This record gives sequence, structure tokens and C-alpha cells, in this order.
Amino acid sequence: MRTVFLLLAISLTYALLRGWPENWGLFLRALLAGLLLLAALSFWKIHDQPPATETKRSRPPIWQDLFTAMAAIIGMEFLLLGFLLGAPPQAETLAVIVDDYFYEETASQQTNPSAKPSNNRLTTSGHLLLNGHQSRTLETGREVFQSNRPEVYLWPKSPRDAKRLLEEVHYIRSFTLAQYDNNRWSALPRPPRTLSSTGETLKIPRSSPPSPEAPLIRCEVYHLPHLGTQSLVITPPTLLEIQTDTLRQTGPSTFRLPPLAAEQKSYRYQTTTAPLKLTDLPRTKLLVAGNSPFPSYLKIPDNDLLENQLTLITNTFSGSLRDQLEKIRDHLAENYRYSLFPKNPVNIGPLENFLTGSREGYCDHYSTATALLARSLGIPSRVAYGWAGGKYFQSQNLIVYRARESHAWTEIFLKDHGWVIFDTTPAAETRQEGLSSLASANEAPPSSADLQFDDEDDDERLSRLLKPIAALGGLALILFLFGLFLRRAPVQTASSPTGSTTLPRSPHYLEAFRRISAQLGLPMQPGTTLKQHLAKLQEVGLAPENAEYLLSYHYQITYGTEKRQKATEKALSADLKKWERARLFQNEKS
Repeated sequence: MRTVFLLLAISLTYALLRGWPENWGLFLRALLAGLLLLAALSFWKIHDQPPATETKRSRPPIWQDLFTAMAAIIGMEFLLLGFLLGAPPQAETLAVIVDDYFYEETASQQTNPSAKPSNNRLTTSGHLLLNGHQSRTLETGREVFQSNRPEVYLWPKSPRDAKRLLEEVHYIRSFTLAQYDNNRWSALPRPPRTLSSTGETLKIPRSSPPSPEAPLIRCEVYHLPHLGTQSLVITPPTLLEIQTDTLRQTGPSTFRLPPLAAEQKSYRYQTTTAPLKLTDLPRTKLLVAGNSPFPSYLKIPDNDLLENQLTLITNTFSGSLRDQLEKIRDHLAENYRYSLFPKNPVNIGPLENFLTGSREGYCDHYSTATALLARSLGIPSRVAYGWAGGKYFQSQNLIVYRARESHAWTEIFLKDHGWVIFDTTPAAETRQEGLSSLASANEAPPSSADLQFDDEDDDERLSRLLKPIAALGGLALILFLFGLFLRRAPVQTASSPTGSTTLPRSPHYLEAFRRISAQLGLPMQPGTTLKQHLAKLQEVGLAPENAEYLLSYHYQITYGTEKRQKATEKALSADLKKWERARLFQNEKS
């Protein structure tokens, strides 16, 4: 039982240090992990041992002992916390070196976007701070909070580029996810590769040229690093060139920027892209689904209920591939409602709730449903995350994207065109997603000081204020557990005023003999045998009447083969009490 409890505690400690639960802070998880291990080890050490082998403490613990133990425990906690804060960057650097050595020509998805949750709401963000779990969970029953903080600045390089971005719905992308299972989108498990430039710009390797229907867009992007996680390239979809020396491709259409130099505070780079939307393709052009680059782009979760729901919807679609895609868009627009607070009254899966339950959701639900419906029709698909819309400041030729404009959409893979944007999220009640708004003539854009990715909301402030309270609570719990640990081994002391012994507990008759000897003024000194002390008492005429029988019995059970007899020891204790009373009476008489 003790071993099972210890293994369970180790498993929970591992889960805590790996980042579960996701909405708990690193400090709290590290503190709980240390306390859990301390409790498990304390419980694991509690067991019975043979009395003859147990060693007793020579003195009770004093306050210096407790202070030293507490200082050691707290020091270990801070060392653990320091390791968790300092080791990941070093480990990532080592992983990059190993990946470059073994997987030079392959691509991977290592990033793991996920919304930063609070208790009752999700705070939107286009970059979606990565949490190390390579996944993003689809949720219902929690309100989406749309912050007004600016996150990305974008300057079109020419009037044509500005017109392209402003006249139509446009998107800037941070990353894509491909695998959907257990209500969670995750990245493709592929090794990364490092890309290096041979000139002023870095050209992104492609297996085929961009679609001829996709116009080139050149722009300059400015944003802060993603604090505490990986900084990804932010740009309109289908990146062709970027102004940088090196780039880390961590997955299809996902790229990690190199670390900033010590004197740099932000990223600013120029890009050339070729974004393509389904509405850009002429209706006269026949659309054909492309061969899936990876099997995950066609995989539907192993869920009979969800498969039946998807099949029931797609069975009503017929006609050409374009017709089927338009029927997906029309079906979602006519039968579902856009909501930033989708209810889930019967507590079913979030996608099942969206398809057949409350039938309401936001861009994550629409893009997920669209991707799986497309896969049911044999069309490779994935989900992309970034921003759509923005506000254009004409005098500065600048588009500013705020957190409230974060967006998720579907991309489908078509023959001769590659990845094409297929967004089915309808208009919200108060705004049109994806359309840029035009700033008034005298309106100034937010300054770069307002550009931030780690703006602290009310829940984060509360969490920061509660950290000292959690630390004090953890310290009190450590003291309590340490007290329990001390209580499991009570101090054993001898009745003799000369101190205690490290031998097993003496028989009752021997304890009584030592106590009476001390009262007579001749205490039994440490290291003195019973025979030696009786001889000393006989010299001064103070030995008990049963001295020879006492000595004989004691040596037989201590060094001989005789077993202890309760009746005999009880009789010896009674004789010693008579001896004590007689000596006390004699002392009073004299």
C-alpha cells in the first residue's frame, strides 16, 4: 500500500511539473509537487521495525533542529522552482542542436497554441500563448473575453498591397494545427528544420509554386516577442520570403523566429506572401481536392456519435466540389448562431454540442466543424489561427490588429492551388469578422508602448495577489507534515538522571532497579552491568534481598536461551517495590 501511494504521488508530481492543470501557475504547481513528494515519502517511511534494531534519539528535538529542517525544505523548493524556470530554455537549445543534426531535411510542428484560460472565460489572443502541450482545446460553457489591446502592426509596402488587404476580408496567420481528437486540436508530430538565407531575404522552400490566382502581397510586420514561449512568424498566409537570416520551421506553415539580440525589444521584418481564399478562385475553374500531404489532414476522430452527425450532414450535399463547399457554408450560416458564450446545458462534447445541441459557438467551433465536414467529403483540411480585420490608419499607411480580432479559420488543400482559406464563420451581431475598419482622419494609432502580448487582466492580477497567500499556506502545510514526521518516532529516554540510552527499552524490573538505585544516591552509571552495580550495592549494604535471583534471571533472558516470563518479572518488580519502601523507611528513621 505504501509503495502504491508513493508511485501515485510521483505520477501526480510529474503531471504537475508537466503543466497540469493548465490554468495553475508555475509557482503553485511546483509548490504542490514538493509538498506531495514530502507527504508521500513521510508516509512511505512509516512501518514497524523489530525493537532490537531500532535506534532512539539521545535527546528531544530543539528549535534549532526544526529551523534547520524547515530551511532545508524551503531551499529545496526554491531550487526546484529555479530548475523549472531555467532548465527549459537550455533543454530547448539542446533539442534544436540534436534536431538539426539528425533531421536536417524534415519538417515538424512543435508549437502548441492554446488560449490562456481563466476560471469562467477565455481571453482571446491571435498568437495564443503556447503552453507546451502542443494542443488547443475546443470548449463550451465559458465566455470569450475580447481584449482591446494591440498585438500586431502591419504596413503594406505599396498602394496595391493596401488595396488588396482593405477591400476584401483578409487574414494574418501565426500557426496551423492538423490533428483533432478528444475535443482537442494538436500539431503534427514532425521533427523541425532550420532554414538559412543566402542573400538579403530567406526564401521558403516549396514543393510547388504558388497558385496563379494568388496575388503577391508585400508588407512589413512589427510585434513584440511572445513572452515565456516561442515567437512565431506573423504574416498573411502562404509565406514565400521573409527578411531574416535564419528561421526555424516547426511545422507546415508554422515558423519560429530566432531569439532577439540583447539590445532588441521587438521583431520587425518584411514578408512576401501569396494568400488565396476560396472566393478568389473563378467559378469557371473546376476544383479538385489535392492529395493529402499527411494522413492527419483527412482523419476523423474515432467517435461513432460524431461520425454519424458529420455523415448525416454531408449526405445531403451533392454536386461539384465547389457546390459541396458552398453547401457547408450555407448549412452553418442557416442552422447555427454566432456566440461568444456558447451554452452546453447537457454537458456533451463541445463539437457535438455545436452540431446538435445548443447550435451556437464562435470561430473555433465553426472552423472545427468546417474542417471535419470537409474531411467527410474527402478534402484535406486544417485549422489556422491568427487575426482577421484590423483598423487601417491611412495617414500612417498602418493596419493595427488587436486581441479582439483574433480569429480561427479553416484551410483546405486543393489540387494546383495548395492551401486555400475557407472561412465559414458568419457575421457577429455587432461586427463583421475579418473586415478592416477605417480610422477617422484625426485618429492616431496606438503607440508601440501599448503593443503587448502579456497584458495582465483582472484574473491575472488576482492570481498574482494570491501567490503570497498560497506560499504561506504551503509553508504552514510543510510545518504540519514535518510535525507528523517527528511524531512517528517518539523520543525514548531512560529514567536515570544521567541521560538516555541507545539500547532497546529496558524491562520494567530493570527500569525500577535503576530508579531506586538513583534514589539511594548510587545511580547506575552508563556502561555499568547489572552484576557490577549489584556488587557495588552489596559493598555498602544496600543490595536487595533477591539480588542473586534478579541477576540470574536477567542474565538468562539477556545472554541465555530462556524466554521472558511476565509472571516472574511482575514478582521481581513487586520485590523491588518492597526494597524501595524498606530503604525509604530506613532513611526516614535514621
